[in-house]
Amino acid sequence: MSETPAREPLFQPSFVRALEALALSGKRVPSGRSAGQWRSRTSGSSVEFSDYRTYAPGDEFRRIDWNAYARLERLFVRLYRAEEDLALSLLLDTSASMAWGRPTKARLAAQLTGALTFIALSSGDRVELATCRGAALDQRLNNLRGHGATWTAWRMLERLDCDGATDLNAALTLYARQVRGGGLAIVVSDLFSPTGYQQGIDALLGQRQDVVLVQVLAPDEIQPPGDLIGEWRLHDTEPAVPLEATITPGVVRAYKRLLEAYIAEAKEFCRRRGITYLQLRSDTPISDVVLRTFRTIGVVV
Repeated sequence: MSETPAREPLFQPSFVRALEALALSGKRVPSGRSAGQWRSRTSGSSVEFSDYRTYAPGDEFRRIDWNAYARLERLFVRLYRAEEDLALSLLLDTSASMAWGRPTKARLAAQLTGALTFIALSSGDRVELATCRGAALDQRLNNLRGHGATWTAWRMLERLDCDGATDLNAALTLYARQVRGGGLAIVVSDLFSPTGYQQGIDALLGQRQDVVLVQVLAPDEIQPPGDLIGEWRLHDTEPAVPLEATITPGVVRAYKRLLEAYIAEAKEFCRRRGITYLQLRSDTPISDVVLRTFRTIGVVV
């Protein structure tokens, strides 16, 4: 009986140490503004003290107010204005197309999801993690709280399998029907959903979710390699009949125009709704994504 091959850890220890200094900002991009011009969903800054609540198992020890304990002999944790009641939803596409690329799109998507989970839980926020496959939510972790829940999420992300097609409209709409209250929803996908994604995003917005839409593409999808020219039998990574094709320079140019139009449509869709759109290459180091890109647009501080 063969052993299951070990999965590669999501991160190097040095990167995890860098994550410890970050927190979610609880901000979003208003309609008509560029990335970097943010306003808070709630009043005050991300470090403005707001209130106390009773300590619960899993809360960070660093949030405990020991002065209050000395007076009242009860444990309380400090809350901060922009972090108060912040619920983070991470929705990850696990269709077969996400397993494509070198490195795969799924690898960067899992790393980004894992990093944001760590940041949120370390800051005392609540996290829900769901994978989208078909028209359903394939795997789901609900109401994660406390730093210790990070390992549960990371184990799931390290074991992700991508297969079949995803109906993002149906899966995101299903999640929107189940979510309670406002929060921040980050959707990570290549957006290659045959039925589209727009209705699903609108359903999240209808539930008072601030949405960040992250499109991950492989380098060869953005810039097809030069040796692609020739006769090919094409097999889709998602269920489809193989296609005999002759790839010419004209075909490559037409493909690039279509991809550029598709990306422009996604950007315009997000701009009209005042939500954030990001496009990432799957070969982008996760440290650059979190420590630079997500800091620049204000998702983390």
